[in-house]
Amino acid sequence: MRVIGRRLLLYVVTAWVAITVNFVIPRLMPGNPIQTMIGKLTNQVTPQEIQAIRSAFGVGLSQNWWTQYWHYLGQLVHGNLGGRGKGRETVRHN
Repeated sequence: MRVIGRRLLLYVVTAWVAITVNFVIPRLMPGNPIQTMIGKLTNQVTPQEIQAIRSAFGVGLSQNWWTQYWHYLGQLVHGNLGGRGKGRETVRHN
């Protein structure tokens, strides 16, 4: 029974580390993620469209990391894995 408990704890810790690394690495990258996302269209995108992209990320990028992290964990717990690269479909429905 102890072996099962230790393995279960190891799986939980490993999952938490993987989720945390997946959250932190994109935020350590230089630059603004929204500007990176729209790339070459910088001069063709209106400020309203940039704001729409910013709100599509859910929690604002201007909020602190802890708020973003808790929102991220909450979305994962509810099965929201984010959106696809193109279109408005969510990953969960595919």
